[in-house]
Amino acid sequence: MQGEQATPLLSHACRLPSVSDYSRNDYFDRARIIAVTVLIAASGLAVAGSFLDWVTIGTRPVVDPDADFGGEQLEQPEGPTPYTGVDAIDGWYVIGGSVVVASAAGALAATKKGGYAWLAFIASIFVGSLAFAAYRSVGNLDSSISRRMEIIGDPDPGIGILLVAIGGVAALLGSVLGLISTPARRADSG
Repeated sequence: MQGEQATPLLSHACRLPSVSDYSRNDYFDRARIIAVTVLIAASGLAVAGSFLDWVTIGTRPVVDPDADFGGEQLEQPEGPTPYTGVDAIDGWYVIGGSVVVASAAGALAATKKGGYAWLAFIASIFVGSLAFAAYRSVGNLDSSISRRMEIIGDPDPGIGILLVAIGGVAALLGSVLGLISTPARRADSG
């Protein structure tokens, strides 16, 4: 009976070192790596979106040639000019929030502390809320973003503001994954 047990144990002995190596990189570490990757990609997406068009002008106002303005000649308004996020100042806030998200992601990767995941979570809410607020107010000519950009014509949201919104949502999901993958350490757990 002992000879029969020794054969399976020898085959298991070859697998034991690989199992012990595997335990150093647990599921929390893998999830944290994914979270950090998502956070960095999302912050890059938001920064890129800040420099792209946030507002495009679909149709511009045209002066009716038959209108009488008391003998004065009016100039035709210039062609539609798209506005970027940095033109609206909100883009600079998005860039600042994205730098905080990326820095928190790097610190999360280096230290494995949940406080940095919370920082990324708060900064991603900031970035996302800026994007969604600006997106909702683009069509409203009475909004603050329309007044700051002096929009004339029929405004439509541009690709940049969509990228910032996607980056904000992705950063929010990445920070939640970072929170989940960084469990609290208990003093009694040893």
